Amino acid sequence: MKNTTFAFLFFFTAFLYAAPQKVERYLLVAGANNGGADRVKLRYAESDANSFASVMSQMGGVDKSNVLRVFDPNSRALQNGFAELEKRLQGKEAGVRKEVIVYYSGHADEKGLRLGSDVYSWAEFRKNVNEINADVKVAILDACGSGAITRTKGGVSRPAFLQDASSEMKGYAFLTSSNENEASQESDRIKGSFFTHSLVGGLRGAADMTGNGKVTLSEAYQYAFDETLRNTQNTSAGSQHPNRDMNLAGTGDIVMTDLRETSAVLTLDSNLEGRLFIRDEQGNLFAELNKIRGRQIELGMPVGKYSIQMETPSKIWMAKEVQIAEGKKNVLSMGDMQSIEREKAVARGNADSTTMTGLDSARAKPFKFNFNAYAYNKEPANELQLGVFLAGAHRALYGTQISIIGNTAMEDMAGVQISSLMNVAAKSIYGLQASSTINMAMNFYGVQASILNIAGKGRGVQAGVINISADSLHGVQGSVINIANKVNFVQGGVINVAGSVEHLQAGVINVGGHVGQQIGVINVSAKSDHTPIGIINIVGNGIIDGTFYLDETARMGVVLHTGTPYFYTVLEYALEPSDIWPQSRAYGIGTRFGMWGNHFSLDYTWASIYMKLGPFGPPRATEEYKDNLLQKIRFGAAYKLLSGIALSSGLTFNALSRFNGDDFYLEPRGRYHWHWKFGDHKVRLWPGLYAGLMVGKF
Repeated sequence: MKNTTFAFLFFFTAFLYAAPQKVERYLLVAGANNGGADRVKLRYAESDANSFASVMSQMGGVDKSNVLRVFDPNSRALQNGFAELEKRLQGKEAGVRKEVIVYYSGHADEKGLRLGSDVYSWAEFRKNVNEINADVKVAILDACGSGAITRTKGGVSRPAFLQDASSEMKGYAFLTSSNENEASQESDRIKGSFFTHSLVGGLRGAADMTGNGKVTLSEAYQYAFDETLRNTQNTSAGSQHPNRDMNLAGTGDIVMTDLRETSAVLTLDSNLEGRLFIRDEQGNLFAELNKIRGRQIELGMPVGKYSIQMETPSKIWMAKEVQIAEGKKNVLSMGDMQSIEREKAVARGNADSTTMTGLDSARAKPFKFNFNAYAYNKEPANELQLGVFLAGAHRALYGTQISIIGNTAMEDMAGVQISSLMNVAAKSIYGLQASSTINMAMNFYGVQASILNIAGKGRGVQAGVINISADSLHGVQGSVINIANKVNFVQGGVINVAGSVEHLQAGVINVGGHVGQQIGVINVSAKSDHTPIGIINIVGNGIIDGTFYLDETARMGVVLHTGTPYFYTVLEYALEPSDIWPQSRAYGIGTRFGMWGNHFSLDYTWASIYMKLGPFGPPRATEEYKDNLLQKIRFGAAYKLLSGIALSSGLTFNALSRFNGDDFYLEPRGRYHWHWKFGDHKVRLWPGLYAGLMVGKF
């Protein structure tokens, strides 16, 4: 009995010691776009910090209440961030394993972090990290020359940094985006830094080489190293090599992120092979990775719609709408991909990974003022070009061109072109083109404002007398005449012509292929997702028909219906053969029940009744002959005889008003009607019927 009790106590005690220890993880993220007056202001340091915080909150076991954010801080604000972090750590219960991550994105040099006009030294930063009261401390630095911190103190490289609850490891780890002599680069293409973009993509699952649903340090670091080097080896600023310094001791499997922490997962099937680009609904690049055949990859992603493009040496494949749902494993395989022509992909998609490198290099240059009769640049430049007559950018330009005659940008440009006559961007312009006569751009991302705007494709606004977008415009065309192959948002003008419009065409005359909504006087489309609103609406997936009829007044008439069965407009002309030939032109609206083929209809029209002296006489509008107003509610039915031909008949209720005249011009045969008088006005009321023949598409 004693032996049994001893054995039980032994194994129970061993179980208690082996039980996983509770773990709390904390995150301090800092983003600093402003590195001082002598440095170009960054665009994406803060968004990089938010991206890293998001993936760690979703998949890295960091509770949102344990995330501290410090944006565009000075030295005091960053120091206060460390103090607040230490305060939160001290308030936790004993026996809890504490792990801390510090992330910084911004400017730096050999002296330390550049925080506006302050310099936060590497020694001070490292001291603050080392003194954090936590079992494991990890610092991730995405900044120029950040590799300088790894030589402040030596370390032993060991495999991994963040750990699961069963780990016994303690110590620190530093990851840097570059070595001490290199520039860390950000890109407008990915809307972030190359290093953080690669690291976050890896943490979401792309770096999981073992396929166990977890990403460790060695996997995350190696993936970020490979992808950062791949994306920067052809840039003007040169290759970028991430670095690391770790001093970790103990045993266990250290984990950075775990796919079990997120309920929305995209599984890339093992039969996919190529370079994958994943974009969100706004077209932003969410992740990119190399996919090897035979290996299945799982990515933790926010819920939403994505488009996925896969490039292979011979073809480009596309899945345009991939829905990532909560609590569901969404699988993408080759059966979900469609092959597209490489030329079309170049024309409609975004550029490859090196598109923005020229602008990245130009933005990194010191600012210059270039004033000349013909101001131009020979190398990538960050400058204001003020040309008395002309301004030309032969290489990438980050800045502004102002001239009397014209501005040209032969490579990518980010900024503003202003001239009295002409602006030309041979490749891409990110900003504004404004002139009195003409703007031309192969690609524009911003605003074109002129009499004539021409673009190969663009994102933004074209505003002028004539706007032409040869391919796709993700934005707004606002002008007298708008012409585009595809508009993803709005065309607004007098005359709008487009191959397709995703949301709205609004103008006097709208012509489109596949459109979302049309509002105008005349609307024409091959297919409309919503019922157009206008006087004449011709829709490929709608109705257009005419009815020739006789009614109870012995009048002959023709009615034209255009639009959709849900809502159509009515144009009507009718006349009564008599000595005075009363005639009417009517306008109205209606809807149908039964939709196609045999159907019922309900419409309302209002008509002006006027007199003619004979079949060829002019309208008579004198004190003796004042116009009448006829309002009619018509309930009808159509019976299909043949394709495009139907019998049509129905009942009407009529109200005829006179305007201070002495006579009513219409009455039913049999002279049954009622009169209703209010004030000086008198109204004739009667029920009626009609019968006729319908011809058209209905």
